[in-house]
Amino acid sequence: MERSLDIILDLCFGSCGKGLIGGYLATKHKYDFAIESYGVQAGHTVIKQDGTKYVFQQLPQALINDSTKLYIGAGAVIDLVQLENEVDQYLGGKEKAKGRLFIHPRASVIQQTHRDWEKENIRSGSTFKGVGAASAFKVMRHPDHKLMHDIREWSNILADTAEMACDDLEQGKTGILEIAQGFELGINHGFQYPYCTSRECSPMQGLSDNGIPPKHIRDIYGVIRTYPIRISNEMAKSDGGEAYSGDGGKEITWEEVEQRAGAAIGTFSSKELTTVTKKLRRVFEIDVNRIKRAVKLTGVNKLAVNFIQYINYDDAGITQYDQLSEKSKQYIEMMERETGIPVVLIGTGPRNDQVIDRSI
Repeated sequence: MERSLDIILDLCFGSCGKGLIGGYLATKHKYDFAIESYGVQAGHTVIKQDGTKYVFQQLPQALINDSTKLYIGAGAVIDLVQLENEVDQYLGGKEKAKGRLFIHPRASVIQQTHRDWEKENIRSGSTFKGVGAASAFKVMRHPDHKLMHDIREWSNILADTAEMACDDLEQGKTGILEIAQGFELGINHGFQYPYCTSRECSPMQGLSDNGIPPKHIRDIYGVIRTYPIRISNEMAKSDGGEAYSGDGGKEITWEEVEQRAGAAIGTFSSKELTTVTKKLRRVFEIDVNRIKRAVKLTGVNKLAVNFIQYINYDDAGITQYDQLSEKSKQYIEMMERETGIPVVLIGTGPRNDQVIDRSI
């Protein structure tokens, strides 16, 4: 049996552009299925060549390939309003989604009590979407906690997505497992506790959350960005309080990144707002030792480097490696040398066609 499951994850603190790379891979490989266990604290943006923009918080980003079945696993934490909005916008509603979208009955459902609890109790970086509290309530088997099997209006879309994915893989079909957020945000093995998310952001966690054994793994794509980011220090909270989001190496300014790349001031910072909270991201120097550690702990065998235009803005939109500037090539070579992992994909812009694919 050939291995046919690819995994994609962010090796930094999120916002590395998994949407770009995941969208490119979905278009290239036309996977038979995509599976994930997202929460609404993270967003994934895919922009097609024609400029059509998709923003996902609950649905798999491989949705852009019309033939790909969509599985939401048992580890997902679902905001019913957000889910319905995405299903209406991208799948034409629940009735049309039947037969393509399948949700595990044990996925958690966020309630207002979860959001309220987070706003009252969390003082470290958080989006306050209720994901962490909902996950904790599920672990505690709280009597008021709801799972998707308690939501009657979604009953026609519920299915054992773990068994479905495993059956697909046993039959030789291809799939992609999408991991949300970033490895360095992981609660156990990430960079900094308590400035972290409510679970691990790793292939192992993703496999467990979605019920898939590791024997099916083909490739693990680790996505990094040339300058890692973190969310802003001050979070939007009802009581006006602050929630510090932690560190991440040497912090610099967007103006410094723009000057280094030869871009006009404001070129990057005007676009660097988080998908979910719309906060200006903080920016840091890359810590190669942290990338090496992430590679070691995740089993990544292929790297994707995004935002190469932040090294040299002249490289924006380029799609051939031999056309890259020497400055950008030196960055890619350094990353390969330090990690021992080939850089197979390089993002040069926000659209799916603005990717250098060194594997073809």
